[in-house]
Amino acid sequence: MKKLFVSFMCVLFATLSAGVHAKRWDPAILDLERIELAPNVYAVVDTLSAEWLEENASAATSGGFIVGEKGVLVVESFVNARLAAQMIALINEVTRKPILYVVNTSYHGDHMYGNYLFPNATIIQHEESRKYAEEHWEDDLNFMLNMFGHPDGHDGMQENSPRTGDILITDDTDYIRVDLGDRNVEIRQFGFGQTKGDLQVWLPDEKVFWTGNSLIGPAPLVPWLTEGGHALSLATLKRYRDFLPEGTTIVSGHSVPFKIGDENDGLDFHIAYLSALDESVRTSVENGLGLMDTVDAAEMPEFSAYDLFNWNHKQMNVPCAYKHYMAMAGKELTEEEQAVTQHCHN
Repeated sequence: MKKLFVSFMCVLFATLSAGVHAKRWDPAILDLERIELAPNVYAVVDTLSAEWLEENASAATSGGFIVGEKGVLVVESFVNARLAAQMIALINEVTRKPILYVVNTSYHGDHMYGNYLFPNATIIQHEESRKYAEEHWEDDLNFMLNMFGHPDGHDGMQENSPRTGDILITDDTDYIRVDLGDRNVEIRQFGFGQTKGDLQVWLPDEKVFWTGNSLIGPAPLVPWLTEGGHALSLATLKRYRDFLPEGTTIVSGHSVPFKIGDENDGLDFHIAYLSALDESVRTSVENGLGLMDTVDAAEMPEFSAYDLFNWNHKQMNVPCAYKHYMAMAGKELTEEEQAVTQHCHN
């Protein structure tokens, strides 16, 4: 078993390195562009997002902004000053109205490091995002540097300084309304999607919905369960599906916008993936399989087109679901299995 564990860990890091370096977005050189979704409503995405989706790859962080009579609400502040400045420039090309609010949909650094570049704006976060930033800033920064950093530091991430939320959403809050004058923006929380600090932004009249990383992107992209919680994430996505009308435009965490009902509808695809993952892993645990055999059994080829599938599915999602069902069954993990699943918290 020790040899299997060592092999598993080697595959994990080799797959991660190979996958990320094959299609790794670079915050030092990437550019952002805006996509108009409705009058005065814009998605902001990596200029390579559409090209990368054609290659079944996710891109850099997606966000957006909404212009109202009183001012602007921004979704995501991005990973460094360079990209935050690009967001501000894209806004200034449309309006010179003040930026009043910045919403962070997650506590991951690529969604919130740039907060300090919006000194006059009110930052809206989930309370878990502020808690995470206050307690784990260095941990998150090291993770982001390992994923996207440069040895010489020109990625700009080490220049970031923490700025956390002024308005905090709690688990007991369904939503708050932000008044921009001629339109109200709803800041919602539907539950755990990828982190405990997930928020969503909803424009009911225009039917535009920002999800953050609870939805990575259109099909064939599949979830990154960086903390585990596949069952919680599935329940949250089903709540999205029940809540959102047909034709809603979704701005996901790491790709181009898509519409519910489109051929590449990422919401239905994510739900189908998580449902299949749940069934496969639950059956394996019921049949007494260990972690390695559970990974082997969860081939799920209908979801394997995503270019990071061998990493996020086999090395992250399946092990976390396995840990979940072992706990549900009251079964103990081996020492090796505990090490492989230590990132799984739910």
